[in-house]
Amino acid sequence: MIIKKVAHLKGHSAGIFSLEQGREPYSIFSGSSDKMVAEWSLKNISGSQSTGPLGFSIKADSFIYSICHIPSKKLLVIGLYSGAIHIFDLAEKKEIKFIALHQTPIFDLRYCKKNNSIYALSGDGSFSVWNANDYSLITRIILCREKLRNIDFDLEENFAGIACGDGSIRIFETSTHKQITLINAHGLSANCLKFHPNGLSLVSGGRDAYLRCWDLTDNFKMFIEIPAHNYAIYDISFSPEKNLFATASRDKTAKIWDSESFDFVARIDKKNSEGHTHSVNKVLWTGYQNYLITCGDDRIIMVWEVN
Repeated sequence: MIIKKVAHLKGHSAGIFSLEQGREPYSIFSGSSDKMVAEWSLKNISGSQSTGPLGFSIKADSFIYSICHIPSKKLLVIGLYSGAIHIFDLAEKKEIKFIALHQTPIFDLRYCKKNNSIYALSGDGSFSVWNANDYSLITRIILCREKLRNIDFDLEENFAGIACGDGSIRIFETSTHKQITLINAHGLSANCLKFHPNGLSLVSGGRDAYLRCWDLTDNFKMFIEIPAHNYAIYDISFSPEKNLFATASRDKTAKIWDSESFDFVARIDKKNSEGHTHSVNKVLWTGYQNYLITCGDDRIIMVWEVN
């Protein structure tokens, strides 16, 4: 496998905590603790870019921890360190809703098309669900005393998996928001999870630096355990072809894995790949040119070509 750095995108003045697909197939959104959301073009990039080439940015009043782009509604949902949620109309270029339910950071935001709802995960140990038409509160559920870090839906969006700071993964029905399974998944904290594109398993990463895989066909029984990184794993992203996935870690590396065998494939780091000098916080694998995007505490977005 050949991994080549295509570009590093500079413009944020503080750590970057979120990445999302942009308004175009060739663009991405980023959110940072400099209180800015920016959109970047991936077209014709080479070397260093100093600003968001698409000329789009949003200034918030607190650190930005999470963003959720809903293309079908032309909405960008922004979660802040303060616990506030801003809903921004991309077509009208204005904020249309401000939500102030939570008082602690919003660590993740996701849209569920099946029930037309926006899910917000908070540092207060609860998640809230909002109607994506009128932004009314559908429910708020408290899970634990620790942070809720990450949420993902299965392929048919019948179930939601939530990674919790108490080390557990909770599985909910999206139709009723009833908890159906609790998995004691990781030591210290379960930080991230993704339902496998094959529809048969769930992959999770924790503060314990382990990747673990859970069998959806056998009551979420663990079938693979990998000491994947030296420090906490923060994010997981599958490739468009679904044959690979990437992980991001506090150990300043991103790693690539075979999604069928779960074998280690490649490592992106400062020494061997001109990678990040600080914690890698997010990975996003885009359909455009099969680019893998990484970002971290060094305030840089890096674009990688994977062949």
